[in-house]
Amino acid sequence: MGKNRDKKRKRSSSSDDVKDAPKGAPPSLQSTPSPTKVVMNNPLLEEQTRFFATNGIKDHERYEFFSPKISSDRRAKLWMEQADIGEELINQYAWATPNSTAIRIMKEFTPLVEIGCGSNAYWCRTLRQAGIDIIGYDVNIVGGGKIDNENGNSMKKKASKEKNSPSFLKPGGPEVLKSKELQKSGRTLFLCYPDEEDDNDDGDDDKPSSSSDDDDDDDDDEDEKEEEEETTMTTNLPSSMGWQCLNNYIGEYVIHVGETFLDSNYAMEQTPWGRSSSPEFQQRLSSEYHCILKVELPNWFHTRDTLSVWKRSMISTIVFAADDDEEDEEEDEEVEYRHIPMEERLPINIAAPCMAHLLPPPPPQTSSMKQRKELKETKAQTTMSSFPSLGVLHPPSSTSSGDGKPNNKKKKKKMKSSKT
Repeated sequence: MGKNRDKKRKRSSSSDDVKDAPKGAPPSLQSTPSPTKVVMNNPLLEEQTRFFATNGIKDHERYEFFSPKISSDRRAKLWMEQADIGEELINQYAWATPNSTAIRIMKEFTPLVEIGCGSNAYWCRTLRQAGIDIIGYDVNIVGGGKIDNENGNSMKKKASKEKNSPSFLKPGGPEVLKSKELQKSGRTLFLCYPDEEDDNDDGDDDKPSSSSDDDDDDDDDEDEKEEEEETTMTTNLPSSMGWQCLNNYIGEYVIHVGETFLDSNYAMEQTPWGRSSSPEFQQRLSSEYHCILKVELPNWFHTRDTLSVWKRSMISTIVFAADDDEEDEEEDEEVEYRHIPMEERLPINIAAPCMAHLLPPPPPQTSSMKQRKELKETKAQTTMSSFPSLGVLHPPSSTSSGDGKPNNKKKKKKMKSSKT
């Protein structure tokens, strides 16, 4: 389980029949948290914890595995031991390990839909044990999410897996997010290692050129050129499964599990984007959404997996009106900006432990932030029906009043707000 042991994975829905767990309640910010503690069956976490506890692995070896203080022989020994058990656990469970923190976070955003859940659908099953309403899809219903091996399942086993899949696991990929049923359900999109297997550069050199011989006069035909342009536009879309999910998803929240940009990823080949999601996906995610939460997950020697929650950003448009006095006709110019409420912004001032003493003191809370904090604390203790009127301060409207427009010789500003 490492750079030299990882191989392409396939995606699949589940095979083992499992009883459906009860459907999850609405987000806990809108309901009373359940006082009962759910006993989780999480064999992946148990096996991972046992590996580090029973092999004499010290803390500095686990968390500073690539340090020069660890001898190359010791590192090689531990690497091979991890690779052996790691491949087995990936094939049996999942690429990333859920824990109680991850489950508690995801319960806030129920119901959910996972695309690319793998044949084991381990995260789906684990979450459903906690009473979370989640359904899973995968384009490949067998062997998905597993490291390739030559001893694959027979066709009989494949047919049996598809037939015995539980009701919450279905075949399908990013395209299912276009369905009216899913769009009306308001499900949060969940992606775990969505692009780990993407490697579409193979064979590109063998593809024939789009241009034909010089003596072929048909290439000059306008209709054919239009068809070629349309085909090119379609084929040039990113092949990233994560990007395609964002392209089809209209919901408000996205939960991502894996490595992300600037997570101090270990493998030089995979920096700065990490090993689980494509650059195209991460660029679009950070452009259309803003991260509101990020926590570390249980990791192996060479991984930096996190669970992050992203909320779709509200867009405000400033229209710069063209100057009527100009001789040359100019069109109005529209510029889009994101509105991210204060309580949804991650801290900007951050530092490693060795530099923490250089951080400035935190700024004082404004009355608006205090009221919002009080509201959230109240929501965690009461039901929606018993909420008192707390007079929450909403962000000021970005629509300009007629009296407040600034005058400028060249351009005028007016503002519109719209939620995407």
